[in-house]
Amino acid sequence: MAVLGFTATGLTQLEAQVLTDRFVMELEKTNAVQALVSRETAEEIISERGLADDTCRSDSCVIEIANMLGVEFVVRGKVISDAGWYTFEIDLFSVEKKKAVEERKVFWQFHLF
Repeated sequence: MAVLGFTATGLTQLEAQVLTDRFVMELEKTNAVQALVSRETAEEIISERGLADDTCRSDSCVIEIANMLGVEFVVRGKVISDAGWYTFEIDLFSVEKKKAVEERKVFWQFHLF
């Protein structure tokens, strides 16, 4: 599995990177994922191929990145900040099915820093 960098609305790209990294840490804690490609490795491979995970947002591009990384699943996410509330929109893509197989939207109120 790989996690692409979350896009951001209402917050900086740095804040979105922090939230993406936090999501990955929490995902690892669940022990539900057998193997997770590190964000650094994913970004390096994606960059070598002339793509960027923060601009490659279409379903077909997400599947292309997953194929490049050699993973069965990839997570694409978006974070929206509005009046102290954060909305996380997360899609889990299956390479085999070539589409999102699960979608979640979570609302959360917290202080980022």
